[in-house]
Order: sequence, then structure tokens, then C-alpha cells
Amino acid sequence: MAVSLQFRLLDKFAEEKNPSAPAIYKSLIFSLIENPGDLILREHYFSNFTFLLESHPSIPLNFLLEPLIKQINISEYVTYFYKVFDFDFFTSISKHPKLTAASALSLADLLGKLYLNDVVMASSASVPFMLLCSRFSLDERMQDFITKFETVCLASLMNLEKNADELIK
Repeated sequence: MAVSLQFRLLDKFAEEKNPSAPAIYKSLIFSLIENPGDLILREHYFSNFTFLLESHPSIPLNFLLEPLIKQINISEYVTYFYKVFDFDFFTSISKHPKLTAASALSLADLLGKLYLNDVVMASSASVPFMLLCSRFSLDERMQDFITKFETVCLASLMNLEKNADELIK
């Protein structure tokens, strides 16, 4: 209930450009980062952040994305279990007008690793991944990332084919 009320308060403060809005925003971000394994709470945060960022596109996105991506990378496969709502959130973020190329690159890297290493979630990860790659395709850093990603994909494919040939013999 407290989290829901904080989001409502932040929504109102963002609308009024209240100077207390950034403090509430940061407190919600840190609360999310501290509870990555609580699926119910994380879904609640993501749905509220999605609504908030769509309602107030001027809210800075990087304050949310940078610590979130770091937390996911730190806790990857230990306490962070991906669900469909995660990818809905990443898709929403991928479309956000305030998303910077640097943040898009970090998110694409996270989604690319997930795409290659998690068969179950690969198709869900591909949607925001493709949005990011196409949206920032003119950015030189994104072009370099895509080239490296393709190289890794082709190397993995070649290893699979080589292993399959060895199994047949």
C-alpha cells in the first residue's frame, strides 16, 4: 500500500513540478533495486513506473535504468528470475523518448545476453532487443555492438554445428 501511495504522490508531484518529486522517485528506484527477487513487488513497480513514464515523459529515465541494469547484472540467475512483465517493461523503456543511446546500449547488452543464454525467455527478450537495435541503429556504438553480437551468434552457431558433426561420427 505504501508503494502504491508513493507512486500516486509522485504522479501528482510530477504533474505539479513539485521539488520533492525527485526524492520520491529516487526512493522508489532504490526500493525496487533492493527487492529484485520479490516478483509481486517487482511487477507492481514495473507497471507503476511504466504508467508514470508514459504519463510524464520528462521524468529522467537514466536514474532508473542505470541502477536497475547494474542490479540485474549482479544478481543474474541468482535472485533475478525473468517474467513476462519484465519484458513488457523493457519494451516500454525501449520506446521511451528520453532513452539515451548509452542506456539503450546497456539494456541491449543485457537483453542480448539473455537472448543467447536463456532459451525459455529468448523470444520475449527479442522484442525490446530489436526495438533498441533498430531505434538506435545509426549510433556508431550500437552498430559496433550489433556487429559483435552477430559475431558471437555466428561463432555459437558454428560451435553447435561442429559439435553435431562430432556426435554423428
